[in-house]
Amino acid sequence: MDSPAGESHKKNGPKGETMTNHNKSANKPVTLLSLLLPFILLILLTGCAAQSSSVPMNYRWASVEGSQLNEAQAGEQFYFNILVDDGLIAQGAPVKMKISGSVSSGSLRFELRRPDGQSVWNSGTIGPGDFSLNAEYPLPAGQTGTYQLGMLYGANTTATYNLGWHAIQLGAAVLIPGIGMILVSLAFIIYVASNKLLGWRYLGLGALFWVLTVAVKFIFAIPVNPLVYRALGVSYDNIFSPGNLLAYLYIGALTGIFEVGLAWLILRKVRWGKAAWSQALVFGIGFGVVEALLLGIAGFGSALVSILSPAALPVSTLGSLANNANILMGLAPIVERLSVIFAHIFSCVLIFHAIASGKAKWGWLAILYKTLLDAPAGFAAFWGATTVEKIWTIEAIIAVFGLIGLLGTIYIARCYVQGPVNQPPALLPALE
Repeated sequence: MDSPAGESHKKNGPKGETMTNHNKSANKPVTLLSLLLPFILLILLTGCAAQSSSVPMNYRWASVEGSQLNEAQAGEQFYFNILVDDGLIAQGAPVKMKISGSVSSGSLRFELRRPDGQSVWNSGTIGPGDFSLNAEYPLPAGQTGTYQLGMLYGANTTATYNLGWHAIQLGAAVLIPGIGMILVSLAFIIYVASNKLLGWRYLGLGALFWVLTVAVKFIFAIPVNPLVYRALGVSYDNIFSPGNLLAYLYIGALTGIFEVGLAWLILRKVRWGKAAWSQALVFGIGFGVVEALLLGIAGFGSALVSILSPAALPVSTLGSLANNANILMGLAPIVERLSVIFAHIFSCVLIFHAIASGKAKWGWLAILYKTLLDAPAGFAAFWGATTVEKIWTIEAIIAVFGLIGLLGTIYIARCYVQGPVNQPPALLPALE
């Protein structure tokens, strides 16, 4: 999805681009639900108010990056349509424009026109050289309809430019996904602490293995993926073609092979791969929590900047955050992280169970499970999962895998071959 979400309403767009008895901890659980329930209630109480505007959020912003203009004759290009109704005006969000680029020859002028075609803002004539500007136009009462944003250019004009606009105001609701993912992570850590499980070192070890395996996966995928996609003939236009379906399985297999297979290969060769149940469990929690925590911190940081200094972010980033500024979209990444953490835990305890029992079938099951888990994510990347319906279709599939992971972990806990409590390497000091 190289196309910005706003492109759906462009016309004639430009070129561009420590418990040793694991049953004991099961008898005195501190449930994750009880830890997450207060936050879930908070989300429901503080969700975004119903929008008074009928203009969908993905029609309130658009941008093009690196667009080329090379025209011998003077003319104009107005390819951004901005839908405005009374509700949007009542919300008090002005049309904000972010423009930059470089003129090699000739001149151009960016302009905003109201529905009757009258110009209500322009950038002034821009001659050769670099340019950058931010501007806004407050929407006056009663002037509803379709505004147009574009440019006029003189003869023999050559330029490269970035043009973006939005009519959105972000509030505290955009913080919900980031805060939610952070709290999901902390809930698992609190679970470990409150149940007095052994293995704080294994928590760090699990996090370290996530960093290692994901890094190796990306080192492999960055140069190889384009070759595989080209060989399979993948396309954004035919997402159910045989080549595309194989590509989704390939994407899932990368996760299965590297996040599970590589971890299994290393753990079976070292003494701390033979772990007690509590250590295996905590390792899996560490493996999953670090990803959710990093994603949560990154999401929270971007959302905070969007509130305090929106001009510092690209229009596309603001638009993506705005799309999540409702209860259904905001909950999706939180539900996903909860499901994926359960999946990480299950695959990790399968690895340790394979080592402890000496039965490789559990390790292969973990690889298969992770492969099937990540295949829908590969599909989503080509499907363009940007609407509530698409997002929650993918989230429902991931939630099923999360439930399988939770039930599978409970099953493995009952048949796990309990070994001695090991100490991981000294580079992970005890936190007790």
